[in-house]
Amino acid sequence: MRRNTIKSENDLQVQVVNLLRKHNFIPIQTDAVGPALHFIPTIEGRIRFTQWSKARGWSKGIPDLVVVHRTGVFFIELKAPTGRLSPEQKVWRDRLIAEGYNYFCWRTIEECQEFIISKLNK
Repeated sequence: MRRNTIKSENDLQVQVVNLLRKHNFIPIQTDAVGPALHFIPTIEGRIRFTQWSKARGWSKGIPDLVVVHRTGVFFIELKAPTGRLSPEQKVWRDRLIAEGYNYFCWRTIEECQEFIISKLNK
């Protein structure tokens, strides 16, 4: 199988979300803060928005996607091929797994495809 070359985490997220939706999975994106910061022109505005978001429960490390399907609920962290989990992401991963939740870290679209095939065959 020819491996798909993903250049950034954003590219991977776009492809993963589209593929999941195509197969009737419901992907819920959890990070509204990071992308929104790109549209706030000043440092002061970014700081105020981050503080506002944290006051409402946002915290670093939450997996990129929560995926809902008839076969379960899944927490998905997406990483570029050379990306690494931050300490906050490791804490979230370990906590979710300890609580019995399904957690995955995907670096390729093929990992998403394999996941979909495994769930659709149940």
